[in-house]
Amino acid sequence: MAQSSVLSPQSLVLSWEAWLNESDPPDRPERPGSYRPPIPGRINLRTGADNSPFPPLPPPPPAEERAWAPPLTIGVLADTHMPSRARELPYLVAQAMRAVDLILHAGDLTTLDALERIRRLGPPVLAVRGNMESPDVRMRLPAQRIVAVGSWRIGMVHGDGGIGRTTAEHARRSFHDVACIIFGHSHQPMNEQVEGVLLFNPGSPTDRRTEPSFSYGLLHVTDEGVAGEIIRFQRD
Repeated sequence: MAQSSVLSPQSLVLSWEAWLNESDPPDRPERPGSYRPPIPGRINLRTGADNSPFPPLPPPPPAEERAWAPPLTIGVLADTHMPSRARELPYLVAQAMRAVDLILHAGDLTTLDALERIRRLGPPVLAVRGNMESPDVRMRLPAQRIVAVGSWRIGMVHGDGGIGRTTAEHARRSFHDVACIIFGHSHQPMNEQVEGVLLFNPGSPTDRRTEPSFSYGLLHVTDEGVAGEIIRFQRD
C-alpha cells in the first residue's frame, strides 16, 4: 500500500514557522537550522519591518535652495495679519493654497505662528517681511528676495518703503531685470504690466479695508512668461 502524504499537525506548525522566518531580521534568535535570510522587498510578517534594499529618499531641500522650473502654479498671499484679522486663512483660500506648487507671501504675516500655519498647508513657502511683523519674524525673513523660475525672475517685497508716490512705485523701484514683482502693503489688488514688468499685488484674504472683496492671487509661470490672476471672494 502506498505511503500516506498527509502532514502531521506538528509538521504543519513547523512549516508555518519556517515560512514566517523567511522574512525575519537576522538578529532574531531562532532554533538551529530554522532561519533563512530575509527576502529583499518583503515585509516581515511578525514585526512589520521593511526589508527593502533601497534606502529611504532624502527630504527635499529647503524652498530657498530649490531650483524651480516651469510650468509652475504659484499661490500669492499678502497682508494676512494673523491672528489680529483672522486666526486662520479662510477655508477656500487654504484649499486653493494646498493645490499650488509654491506659496509666496509678500509680508505682514505678523507672527511666526502665522507663517507656520501657512507652511502646514503643504506646498513650500517663501516670504518677505512687512512693516507689521513681530521682532522674531523681522529677524527670520528678508526685506526682499528674488525667486527664479526657469529663466524668469520674480521679485518679492512688501512695498512699505522706498522712492515713489504709491506702493506700486515703491515696489517697482526695488528691482531691476525681473519679469514680475509681487508686493502687498496697500491691500489693493493689482495685476498690471508696467514697462514690461508684471506688478502683482494679491490684496488681502483677511482685511479688505476699502476694497469691495477679499482676495488672493495665482501666478501661472510657463516657458512663455508669467501671468497673474486675482481671485476675489466674500466672507460672512
